Amino acid sequence: GGKWNFLQEEERGTCPVCLDQVQGGEVHLPGVRGLCLHRFHFSCLAKWSEASCPVCRASTQPSPPSSCETCGRVTSLWLCVVCGRVFCSHHTRAHFLETGHPFAARVGAREMGTPPVVWDHANEGYVARLLQTDSGKPVEFSSGSSGSNVGTSSSHRAFHPSLGRDPRDDLSEGEQAISMKLEHIAVEFNYLLSQQLEAQRRHFGRLLKDTKKSQGAKMKRKEAELERLRDANRQAKISLGKADKNLTLAKERQQTLAKDLEAIRIRKEHMQSLNKKLLDRQRDRSKRVERAQRERALEAKRLAEENEGTIRELQEQIRDLRGFLKTRGSVQKAKNQGATVVDVAVTPGHSTGVVTKSERKRNRRRRSRGSPGRRLTK
Repeated sequence: GGKWNFLQEEERGTCPVCLDQVQGGEVHLPGVRGLCLHRFHFSCLAKWSEASCPVCRASTQPSPPSSCETCGRVTSLWLCVVCGRVFCSHHTRAHFLETGHPFAARVGAREMGTPPVVWDHANEGYVARLLQTDSGKPVEFSSGSSGSNVGTSSSHRAFHPSLGRDPRDDLSEGEQAISMKLEHIAVEFNYLLSQQLEAQRRHFGRLLKDTKKSQGAKMKRKEAELERLRDANRQAKISLGKADKNLTLAKERQQTLAKDLEAIRIRKEHMQSLNKKLLDRQRDRSKRVERAQRERALEAKRLAEENEGTIRELQEQIRDLRGFLKTRGSVQKAKNQGATVVDVAVTPGHSTGVVTKSERKRNRRRRSRGSPGRRLTK
């Protein structure tokens, strides 16, 4: 069935790896054809690291001989059907006891001319095989003694690969021919099974590799995002530290400003109190100045009045002196003319006999100085 599918894919011109058309169609991709007539894309074939065909394992290079993985023996080899590892007849059961893989198939049965067989280590016997009789009826075949017939189940002595015995020793010629056919079929089945297992292993290996690659890319993106977040966190911590430092400085500055404000408030109150005192003093001084100005005005007015009185007195004295001088001149003139002069004490300027207060003062001053009285002519 697998080969037929691959042939159909080849007829359709599709790559058996990615199932896309190699030529034609909506997408045209360059391809290459091998000696086995299988066609692949260059990109799909480049992923295959071996020199054989990825589908049929055909290769122009001779394959190296199989050998036991434990001791290196190249004869009497058995292939583990589960994992595909090769061991000799002495180490295949040890592999079963170690891994629990029960089925082992003989390697190189075709080359040696022996029928391929599959041994079941768990049940200590061959794997059940179906044969087709002449009538077309499938019956179970089991190797037994030389007297056994085809289509009948008979007990047989279990064959252990570690014994190194050939199971054909217990079979007749017909049974040997049928056994060879069955073993050839089993070998072909095991070969296809190993190919499918290898293809699955490589397929899932590629899937695992792609998954690891995608997960690695995701992890790198996540790590980059985490590193970016860490950088942002470090920057935020640095900014927070700077903000805390600035906050501390602002608090200290606020305290200093509060102290300065309190000092300014106290100074303001002191200045207001001092200003109030100065204003009170200024008002008192203004009142005293106003009072002094009023007193000076009154004093000036009084002095002006006294000066006016003095001026009047002086004017009167001057008038009296003029009158006195005039009278004396007249008396002197009369004396010169032979007239009689009579001494009369008369106050200058007052011929009517009315003596004022100022005149009395002047008269007293004159008497104190001994001034002579006026002389009047008769």
